[in-house]
Amino acid sequence: MDGLIDNPALRRPRSVEELADPILRTVGECMCGLAATTDLTIRYAGAQRLGDESESDRSVLVPELPAVPTTKDVAVLRGHADAAAFRYLYHDAELHRRLAPSDPGLAAVFRRIEHVRIDTLGTRHMKGAADNIAAMLDERYLAPRFAGVVDQAGAPIGEALAVMVRERLIGVVRRYTFVEFWRPVLEQAFGAELDRLAAHVDDQTRFARRVLHMLSRLDAARDGEPTDGAGGPPIDPKTDEPGEIERDSLSQGAAEGLKVANEEASGQRTMHGEAAEGVAPTREEKSTATTEPDGEVTADASQRRRTETLILEDAYRAFTTQYDRVIHPDKLLTQDRLIALRQEIDA
Repeated sequence: MDGLIDNPALRRPRSVEELADPILRTVGECMCGLAATTDLTIRYAGAQRLGDESESDRSVLVPELPAVPTTKDVAVLRGHADAAAFRYLYHDAELHRRLAPSDPGLAAVFRRIEHVRIDTLGTRHMKGAADNIAAMLDERYLAPRFAGVVDQAGAPIGEALAVMVRERLIGVVRRYTFVEFWRPVLEQAFGAELDRLAAHVDDQTRFARRVLHMLSRLDAARDGEPTDGAGGPPIDPKTDEPGEIERDSLSQGAAEGLKVANEEASGQRTMHGEAAEGVAPTREEKSTATTEPDGEVTADASQRRRTETLILEDAYRAFTTQYDRVIHPDKLLTQDRLIALRQEIDA
């Protein structure tokens, strides 16, 4: 084919095109290309704290760059952008909201560990993105708030658990000092469960059930109380899943989230079409699902769209490939232009 296909999802987003900062503009274009969407926008955080944006916010906040940014500064910025692109691809914000604990502290830990799941999916085959996200984490965890911790009392146990989940799923990139204050406690309490998490990264609901099961006993672990057989929801040996909930024995807020997650996985609750089977829906399914008057989302439109897609795929046949032409990337841009783009990113 002599011309390139005009895919609206890959056009330069207007909000990115208008950015004056060439580094921010370039990173923004890469972010939208990675997410295959023009829905995301990127801007400097300014007076806002990083992480202040909501789970469903399409405006991504990144740290301000100094007047003469270093390679590390740009890597941190790219880490925020890559993480946002992966959240767009692999995260169901509405499902997360339903499952999240009501307790703000536990909800923050739950969100942090969900980000680990997303990063795991996104960086499986993208070493560059993995390096950028690692730089972003270093920026966070090597800051005085964490690096200056001198005892267990000052070390946040929830953040330590999130880092240990990341080590299990992605690998150990760096040992952070504050984690070591809690590592023996958390390994003893949740070591076996941390090992099982990798089997559930592709399923947001089942992964959340595992995480909520741990969070339900986090207070007990912090206080040095036994976590096995302490009244928390047991792991069913047949299904290898958390069982029934004893609300009074759980950390505040984790009980309701685990209850909803169990309902989602067992089919007692229907939302976003396929979510009743414990599988988070694709963005295509979410956009085609229909809403009933009572607020429930049905799978009819999603199923119709899926069937139509299968029919179209089965019906399509290339009449001929005689006139097809392959153009290699190095022929699309001159060497000088490639060097100029590389310098914009690395500057």
